[in-house]
Amino acid sequence: MISGSMGGVREIFREKGIEVITGAEGHAKAAAEDYLRGTRQSTGPGT
Repeated sequence: MISGSMGGVREIFREKGIEVITGAEGHAKAAAEDYLRGTRQSTGPGT
């Protein structure tokens, strides 16, 4: 899951084994491509 922010719901995804990347900005396609290249890291609170 790539998101700008998620608040407390982040833990629900993590409990289900879903990686959460927060702090994303800009276009969704660019964020997904960055993640696939390994250049997107979580920068939001609680990372």
